[in-house]
Amino acid sequence: MRYADDFVIMCRTKNEALESIQVLKAIMKKLDLEINTEKSKLVSLWNDTNGFDFLDLHHRKFPVMNKGGSKVYVMSHISK
Repeated sequence: MRYADDFVIMCRTKNEALESIQVLKAIMKKLDLEINTEKSKLVSLWNDTNGFDFLDLHHRKFPVMNKGGSKVYVMSHISK
């Protein structure tokens, strides 16, 4: 039997993230499961300095200037 026990939830705001955690907890409770709070964390990617490790990759958002001179943001997936 295989388990899918690692996942990432991405939200636009901290409020959305906190609401998502509550919904997830309710769903998992119905399945008789729980979130491991020691391994779980809430990370803000908006400041371009924080990131998170997931499935042996480090994920982080950073700004890049495009050819037109405007700034766009991309996600980086760096091997640990």
